[in-house]
Amino acid sequence: MNNGQFEDEAPSLDIAPGRFIVAAPGNEYGFLQRSVQLIFHCENSGDESVAYTVVLGRMTDIPLQGMIDAWAPLAGKPHAFFHGGMSNRNAVIALATGSSLTDPLERCPSVGVLQLSGDPASLIGTIGQARFFMGINSVPFSTLKEGIAEGHFRLMDARPDLIFAPRTTDVWRECMRALPGTAPLWSTFTPYGEN
Repeated sequence: MNNGQFEDEAPSLDIAPGRFIVAAPGNEYGFLQRSVQLIFHCENSGDESVAYTVVLGRMTDIPLQGMIDAWAPLAGKPHAFFHGGMSNRNAVIALATGSSLTDPLERCPSVGVLQLSGDPASLIGTIGQARFFMGINSVPFSTLKEGIAEGHFRLMDARPDLIFAPRTTDVWRECMRALPGTAPLWSTFTPYGEN
């Protein structure tokens, strides 16, 4: 790494559901600073493919109770929404583990998107844990590949333990420790404003 940017010569460009997008410590993309995004869906939208993501580890103060009461019993702790992204802030995306998943993630098949149109009572006992996100990000493949080439992002396979990590776990630091090269050294990086 140099100036907080990734420098490895041949970074992965395999964009697929079930992969993490890890931001470099010097990333200046505002909301995405020190972030880990999970790609949960990819689609070919006309001339360009788009990856749909949620940011992990950013809990809101909005409780599930009172908002999606019927689904709250399926959620692991903490029982609050997570801030998934800057687009569609009223949309709720649920990720879960279990045998009732209709849309498992390609590169992390033990996790999938939970369809919120069904009866949550019928899923109790078949869902291991669930997490609910408000908002998503949509990233054109070309933008993501450009960001990877410039050292702003790296891709790695998702880990369920980090998707559903407790609030005390810093998901970004854990991903930095798992990346190759000098990235683990930067897992201790703290911006001046956080000292």
